[in-house]
Amino acid sequence: MTFNQQLQDAGTSISDFVHDRIGFPAQQGTAFVKYLMTVAAKGKTGVAASAAAVAAVNHALAHPPVSTRQVLNPSLYLQSAQQNAAMPVPTVSLGGQWKRTSTDVLGSFAVADLLGQHQASGSSAQAANQAAVALASDRWALYLQAGDSMLVWRGHFDSAVGASAFVKAFLVYTGGRFHATLATAAPVDWHAAGYAMSLRQRGPEVVLTIGSSPDLQAQCGKASSLLGFG
Repeated sequence: MTFNQQLQDAGTSISDFVHDRIGFPAQQGTAFVKYLMTVAAKGKTGVAASAAAVAAVNHALAHPPVSTRQVLNPSLYLQSAQQNAAMPVPTVSLGGQWKRTSTDVLGSFAVADLLGQHQASGSSAQAANQAAVALASDRWALYLQAGDSMLVWRGHFDSAVGASAFVKAFLVYTGGRFHATLATAAPVDWHAAGYAMSLRQRGPEVVLTIGSSPDLQAQCGKASSLLGFG
């Protein structure tokens, strides 16, 4: 929620992200359960098929998915794919009176849902989906000082290709929001009215910082550098 609010600005229409998030358990959750039941019952008939399907659901209830990535890609759940270590909170010292106020994860579902908006072509929409599938772990932190805010997000993808897909989709998304033409690869430092951003990629990792004012452009770049993304 906070991540989405930070991405939006007063000049854009309200995103359907909140509604999509509410509907996620019903829509994607149902598809996830159906997949598990179908796989469990494959090759069986009658009572055996029903029992296997029920057992699969009961197992999932006792051992739920650990990420929306697994919900969106139930084969990963069934494979018990080794999970990357949780992404640590992106902690930066910005000086002044800046204080970290909240932190959370974005997750694969949110990446696909948010970046699926404002995509100008099929290739950029495909990049958004590719990024969502490739996201292995992430974490954002929100920093506040007086009336200013800065969001610092760090994501780890399963490959540099997945990270590049996120960068492309995010830049197209941002360009669509602000009716601007941006580059399609990092590094990018850019600002507009009420907005500043710094986007960096290093192999399979991405750091994104967003400020609430163009005056924060230098601070956004500083935050990226403090995390090792010069």
